[in-house]
Order: sequence, then structure tokens, then C-alpha cells
Amino acid sequence: EIGWNFLTYVKTGTNSATGNFMDFVNDCISRGYAQSSWYVHDFEAGFEIMSGGEGLTANSFSFSVSTGGTTTPAPTNPPTITNPPAITNPPSSGDNSLVVRARGTNGDEQIRLKVDNNTIATFNLNTSYGNYTASTNSGGNLSVEFFNDGSGKDVQVDYIQINGSTRQAEDQSSNTAVWQNSSCGGSYSEWMHCNGEISFGDISGGTTTPAPTSPPVITNPPVVTNPPAVTNPPVVTNPPAVTNPPGSGETCSGGISKSIPFTQDGAGNYCFEIASINYINSWNMTKLTVNGVDFTNKWASNLPAKINGLYYIVYDGNVGWCHFEAK
Repeated sequence: EIGWNFLTYVKTGTNSATGNFMDFVNDCISRGYAQSSWYVHDFEAGFEIMSGGEGLTANSFSFSVSTGGTTTPAPTNPPTITNPPAITNPPSSGDNSLVVRARGTNGDEQIRLKVDNNTIATFNLNTSYGNYTASTNSGGNLSVEFFNDGSGKDVQVDYIQINGSTRQAEDQSSNTAVWQNSSCGGSYSEWMHCNGEISFGDISGGTTTPAPTSPPVITNPPVVTNPPAVTNPPVVTNPPAVTNPPGSGETCSGGISKSIPFTQDGAGNYCFEIASINYINSWNMTKLTVNGVDFTNKWASNLPAKINGLYYIVYDGNVGWCHFEAK
């Protein structure tokens, strides 16, 4: 689940208004309600009616965007080529050969390969797995950083190879980018949902496994059945397999067939049928169920068993800013 800060500035005694939106943003930042690294989602115009409301009309609404100000500017070199993957910073040369196998869920995610917090190479990801190579003479802690998180953007790191030896992402104890226990940061996962990094240990040591000869493409991330013990484990160390969670097995009538990636916004009541889903997310919903299991306003990848080969999504929202997405 995701919590939101809701701030309101009320203007009275006038039928029109113009102004600089950055004045409000900077005021929010100065009060500690927002951060300068955040992004604006959208601009909307209308009424939030406290009482009455007869005769209210929005005749016109417009805004323009210009660079400058005190907030963090947009990246000067956004990725433009998604296939083949472009290397923003060319890999450095050296005796240590490095391979990162990773993919994005959106197709414009970016990651950095770092040694002791120094960038060795920067890569733009595709939605399918790719092997991204670099080399270095540097020694120290090796990490992969996800740094351009946004709506619908997630990264899945399969493994890193160091001179032919493989270190699986799900075997690493430090992952500041995974969403666990309703916040960013955790361990033993190949997923990166937030800006952050997975630490793979020192280049000359760490947890390694033999390189797979033909690693499978994973559409649904595997459940870690027996991860190493953690003092305060973010996940159950040995969860029982659930083929039909309690309450599952329910369908809905009049289903609309959809395929991922799929997004639905706004008020309404719908039934969607989707054959394959990696994960779902929703907010501001009245109700959101998958095969009868409640996932209202939650991010989730561990979904109930399919019914007749399908996921039945019941979407129930009563406000214009309801949102659901399946990837």
C-alpha cells in the first residue's frame, strides 16, 4: 500500500486565478511535505465541493511548463533508443569482466553498474532480458543502481557475472530498491521497485554460483522457498505453497478481455479478463479483486491461481482519480 500527502491551498473571493505552480511546490518543500526530487504527476482543474455546488462551471484551464527554478531538472540525456540497448557511459576497460543480466517492465528504465559507489557503466533496459557488459581494474563493493523510477517502471535483475562466476540477485542481503513491508528497502529479491541499489559484495569475493548455460526468461518472479535467515525478515522464510488462496475461485460476468500492459483510470465498475500478469497495482479504489481475492489499493505479484486460464479483475471506483494497472 502507498500513503499520500494531500495538501490544499484555498483561494476565495474570485472567479479566476493565475499563478506560478512552483510557488506552491517550493512552499510544500519548505514545510517538509514534499521533496525536490519528486515528479509532478499531472495538472487538473475542477471543483472539490464542500457544500451546494449549483451553477459551478469551469470555462477554461491551461498551463505551460518551462525549465529553471530551484527544483531538480529533468535528465538532460533521457534514453531514446530502447532496442538495441544504448550505453550512456561506455564501459571502462580492465581485467575484471562484468556482465549484468536485467530487464525493465516499461522499457525505458536505467541502471548504473558501480564499484565502491563509482559508476563503471550506465545501461538503458528493454522489457526482455539482456546481457549488459563492462570491465574494470577497480576493486571493491560491486552494486547495481536503479535511478530513474517512475510510474510503471520496475527493474528485474537476474544476476551479475564476475569473470565468469555468477552471483544471483535474490541471494544478496542488501537491496534498498525492493518494496517490502510497505516501504522501500529489504533483501533477497531480484526486483527493484524504487530508486536504490542491490549490493553484490566485493569483486574478489561474495556469494557465487556456476553460470547458467541457458537461463530461462522469468515472467513471474520465483518465490524464494528458503532464503537465509534475517534478524527481522521482511518475508516469510518458508511460506507454504497456496494454489487457491481463501476467497479465490470467483469470476465476474461480462468480462472485457485485456492483455498486459493494461491501465484503467477513473470512476466505474468493470470486469476484466487477463491471461497473464506479472504484477498489479492500484490506488484510490473502492474495491479491486483478482479471482475473488481482495487487492484493493495494493501492489502485488503473488496472485491467486487462474480460473480457466484467466485472471478475473473486478474494478470498482467512484472517483475520477481511481487507478489500476497490470504489467
